[in-house]
Amino acid sequence: MRDTIAANQRAVEQLDRRIARTRQDLTAAQAEIEALTRRRWLRRPDHHAIAQTDHRIEADQRQLQRLHNEQSTAARQLEYSRARLHDAERAVANTPEVETAIAHRSQWLLSHPAELEWEHDLATRLDKTGHGKPAPQPDQQDGREVELDIDLRTIDLSPRHPQTGLERQLWETIGIHRAFADPDIAMPPLPGRGIDGPDLGR
Repeated sequence: MRDTIAANQRAVEQLDRRIARTRQDLTAAQAEIEALTRRRWLRRPDHHAIAQTDHRIEADQRQLQRLHNEQSTAARQLEYSRARLHDAERAVANTPEVETAIAHRSQWLLSHPAELEWEHDLATRLDKTGHGKPAPQPDQQDGREVELDIDLRTIDLSPRHPQTGLERQLWETIGIHRAFADPDIAMPPLPGRGIDGPDLGR
């Protein structure tokens, strides 16, 4: 991991140097284009040199942007490798303590055989009872759940009416005054509209 950090560090430093050189070339090209485009008496501007210098400036700008992207990626890799090295060094530093704890645990288990027997018995009982296994699924036939064998046509959904006078008297005593529809009793006609106005049945 230290070798990886050193390689990443060299990559970042190399990109930093390339960025610095590209910036110098860009500054020189910009100064050159300024001199070529400056107006002078009795002298025509060199359009060919101006075009070439513009092309150099554009190339340097693209190169600078690419180098900045590469430098950012290399810097992130460097930080990541440093973080990994820090975690590794901390783990290595804790290794003696972990090894000591493992040794103490082994000695404790050897001096407490009942704990090993209890753990083995618990694992056996859990395996027999199916602890951790998926719950059984309901029986299915053809991908559908089994339906109850009930014929809905045999269910009586008609309203229940008191059959005797005693039952009707009992209902009235306990406060149930709902009148049940009697098919033998004719219903009054609906209100109609007569010549003199609505007929309200009077």
